[in-house]
Amino acid sequence: MTLASSTLQIRRHEYSEDKNIVILVIFVGIGTLPFYAINMDAIDEMTKPS
Repeated sequence: MTLASSTLQIRRHEYSEDKNIVILVIFVGIGTLPFYAINMDAIDEMTKPS
């Protein structure tokens, strides 16, 4: 009984850690997206024939 519940707690802990990593990746992705967009615009402006 105790072994089963402790295993469940460990599993739950691992799951929440994975979820935190996913959330972190999403936040970093959203945070860097505008910079990528600005850079792409800048590159587009540079490569455009004047």
